[in-house]
Amino acid sequence: MAGVLSKHPNELNEMLNLKNIYVFIFLFVGGTCHSQKEDFNWLFGNHSISGTASYPVGINIFDFKEDPVKISDVDTIKLSFFSTCAVYNDGNGVFNYVSNGMHILGSNFKEVKNGDTINYNGKYFNLWVSKYPDGSKNYLGFNLSQAMLILPWPGRDSAFYAAYNYIYIDGSYLKDYTKGLFTGAIDNKNSTVVYKDSLITTDSLSPASLQACRHANGRDWWLVTFSHNHDYAYVFLLDPTGCRLIHKIQTPMNYFFGTGQARFSPRGDKYVLHETSGIGNFLNQSGHLCIFDFDRCSGWLGEPIIKRFWAKNIDLGCAFSNDGRYLYTANIDSLLQFDMDAANILASEKVVAVSDKYKSVYTPTFSAVNDFGYLALAPDGKIYGPGGNTLHMHRIDYPDEEGMEAQVKQHIVNTVSNSNAIPNFPHYRLGPEDGSDCDTLGLNNYAVAKFRYEVDTADYLRVRFTDLSYFRPEAWQWEFGDGTTFEGRKPYWHTFPKSGTYEICLTVSNENGSDTLCRTLVLGTSAADDVQSKENLVDIFPNPSDGRLLLTIRDYVPEQGVLRIYDALGREVHHQRVYYGWNDVEAGHLAVGTYVFRVEDGDLNVYSGYMIIQR
Repeated sequence: MAGVLSKHPNELNEMLNLKNIYVFIFLFVGGTCHSQKEDFNWLFGNHSISGTASYPVGINIFDFKEDPVKISDVDTIKLSFFSTCAVYNDGNGVFNYVSNGMHILGSNFKEVKNGDTINYNGKYFNLWVSKYPDGSKNYLGFNLSQAMLILPWPGRDSAFYAAYNYIYIDGSYLKDYTKGLFTGAIDNKNSTVVYKDSLITTDSLSPASLQACRHANGRDWWLVTFSHNHDYAYVFLLDPTGCRLIHKIQTPMNYFFGTGQARFSPRGDKYVLHETSGIGNFLNQSGHLCIFDFDRCSGWLGEPIIKRFWAKNIDLGCAFSNDGRYLYTANIDSLLQFDMDAANILASEKVVAVSDKYKSVYTPTFSAVNDFGYLALAPDGKIYGPGGNTLHMHRIDYPDEEGMEAQVKQHIVNTVSNSNAIPNFPHYRLGPEDGSDCDTLGLNNYAVAKFRYEVDTADYLRVRFTDLSYFRPEAWQWEFGDGTTFEGRKPYWHTFPKSGTYEICLTVSNENGSDTLCRTLVLGTSAADDVQSKENLVDIFPNPSDGRLLLTIRDYVPEQGVLRIYDALGREVHHQRVYYGWNDVEAGHLAVGTYVFRVEDGDLNVYSGYMIIQR
């Protein structure tokens, strides 16, 4: 059969130096030393080759190593997404692999050797294959959320493991089902898939919503999925010896063909499934929110709390806040919040946003409504969600806060294209359960300090700080560089006395030790020398654009920031106020051509560059 190599993993262990192997784990339907940045690059979008469609195309790249996140795009790689999206970066946040469920690309955005036709099953697979203009195959990607995961293989310094499912057609779309859990491996030294489609279990599994959680030993991984009818949960363990089934747990649920999302809490104590079933028609069907207690020592799921509701589409999303206290669920028109610390979780439900039905304009004759759908917690502590097949994403800025204080920003993030895809990652910044029965490997949680900040647009001296520290900090000490300090996790807003350069330091600690992160904060033009010494202060996305773009200012807080755009004759054709962080620029009135732009703060030229308008 196409896509299957003959060697078994046990044979390959003897053949290969495993320090050179990347093994990738995906669940597909439809066909120690801790590292912390494996989710710091996000890739998603629509068709990647420009000129082959009448609508915007391109792959979005979100780089969370930058603060605020840096957004760029590429339209020259042969990659497309259609919901299924799996990405893996190394521990330093450097991109390694990406897949849409049908093939695997490496760090050079080229298909890895033997990385084609993964999850191949003939008829269904071929439905999602077309041709690029040069005649090569265009693997469009499978239309299934969380159908694939790429994880590091525990105990192997340079190894990754992958598991995925087949999908088969049984007469109709709603009768699709998956068969088993499969694994594959990549030799990283040679960028070669050395085996794939290796069967672990033959049971018929649910077609999506695969998620993983760190084992309480701080090294291994639990993977959870469900039977096709959701009456059984399957819990797999990924450890240095491979991936195997540990538990088959009967559940009170009974619905088939679930589509939506699953999430583990960043605390590792909850597992949530938010899905539709195959009951009803496409726009009106049964929805299920299932909240399980999870024991990451044994891998056991407790009796679920279940909320049944009428789903308005199949794109049901869910995500936890960075501290694990709040769960957010999306159902097209509304975004809900649940308090995981409440005595009655379901009774804690709060509506934090109602869709304003904003439309993304693709072409003069086509637009799409930005409703609520899939969600994902990002390394910056914010929750992002594509608004369906639209050009904008929603964002929850402070998900650790209760109710409306979470601050949902609708259609705030510009993208070059999207097909309702968002990368499927586990929560990497979860360590061992120190002192538990599973704390057997000598690993400890050494707290790591991390934070971000935002600036009040009405007062550039007023700055909000948000803690992003991980590996179980127990104490927080803030120093703001102006002689003031704060003890605790949430300092919220701090007002500085005047313009200048300040060193902000956060120290976090627990019984195992402490860690300090210091960042330089430059406020206003009195710190002009510091501004001129920095690189990448400003970037714009996309460039070229149609005049609607995102301008980002980082590492400098302007007092009176202004963007000015000049045409080829040096005439000013656009200007607007700009601030630290993201700034939407609406310059659609400009004619096609090349322009010079400048970001100024009073008499200081903060940054100059070129931008291209094309349509």
